[in-house]
Amino acid sequence: MIRGNARGIVGVAIAAAALFIGISLREAVQRDIDRLVGRVGADLLFASHPRELTQEEIEGMIDLPGVSAVAGQGRYTTILTPESEYRITWLDVSPNFPDVLRLSLAEGRTFRPDDGDVAILGWEVKEAIFGDRSPIGEYLEGREIIGVLSSIPPDDIVREGNNRRVLTLSRPRLEGGGMGRDDTAGFRYFYIRTVGSTKGAERALSGLFPDLSIMPIATFYGFPLHDINSLNRVTIASALGLLLMSGVLLAVLLSLSTLRRTREIGIRRAVGGSQARILVLFLAEGGKIALIGGAIGIGVGLVVSFALGGKAVLSPLHGAILPLVLLIGLTASIAPAVRASRLNPVEAIEQRNLFSRGRWSSITTRGFVILAIAFAVGGLI
Repeated sequence: MIRGNARGIVGVAIAAAALFIGISLREAVQRDIDRLVGRVGADLLFASHPRELTQEEIEGMIDLPGVSAVAGQGRYTTILTPESEYRITWLDVSPNFPDVLRLSLAEGRTFRPDDGDVAILGWEVKEAIFGDRSPIGEYLEGREIIGVLSSIPPDDIVREGNNRRVLTLSRPRLEGGGMGRDDTAGFRYFYIRTVGSTKGAERALSGLFPDLSIMPIATFYGFPLHDINSLNRVTIASALGLLLMSGVLLAVLLSLSTLRRTREIGIRRAVGGSQARILVLFLAEGGKIALIGGAIGIGVGLVVSFALGGKAVLSPLHGAILPLVLLIGLTASIAPAVRASRLNPVEAIEQRNLFSRGRWSSITTRGFVILAIAFAVGGLI
């Protein structure tokens, strides 16, 4: 049985392996997103408004249900320092900005509400200007340095830019070649901590500020992985198409097997074999092909997934592959099994073998070529 239906087993195995790999990559991408989001918390929202909001309006945000904290982020000001020729990006933020974004400090302290002209350096800024020495207590453009942020990994796209920034409590403003401050400046960009469901906070914020654009922080982390996600969707869709094509291949092979074994079926019926027994025989044959092919495909998929840089991530979806393959195999076996069970014993015994005189090889070869083309089309779905 196995030798005669090797094509069916191979077809099912290829489809099952492709489906396993597609699911593994999808789960790996989701794991990476969850890991990144876990650094800042899934309860964080990013919001922007067309105009700068005043302090009173920001306090109105904080009073909304589902909102626990709001950190403001102003505009960027880039200044080239003559001493080191390093281009510094100054960023105006609210005092709770490091806390809301969970920015840890390598040294020094964070902001206090009553701080004046102070600054917190990003790790790269500190290394470029001060090297190995501590900058705490020194001044940069008239601002006392009170802290240095810990280095942020490059894959943390939401916070990594702070490595190259100087955080201040008021917007730097050039005055005659020096630095001044603009205490009237508001904020257009916000990081918002929520309590409970982020959806409730989003509705409340949109009700207060209809023009406020809101985005969960997880969406930001998903942007660089968009192409990979799209590729994974194509892979999974193609694998499902291949799986359906393997079901068609299995149905054709079992139909050909029915024709080849017509006399055998007639003899079985003549010696007392019931229609139900013949039906079960062919269903079992299709089920075995599906199980063997599915098991081989899952094994191959597991090996390939681990070979792809250790990206294999097992999930409950993987457990559904073998039952799905078995279901498709049994479904594909129904029509050939019913046809075989309904053969008239006398006519079946008297019928000449369709595959005598070398016709078996010709028919199966042509059928396999046609189905191979169908497989290719299925892979492009």
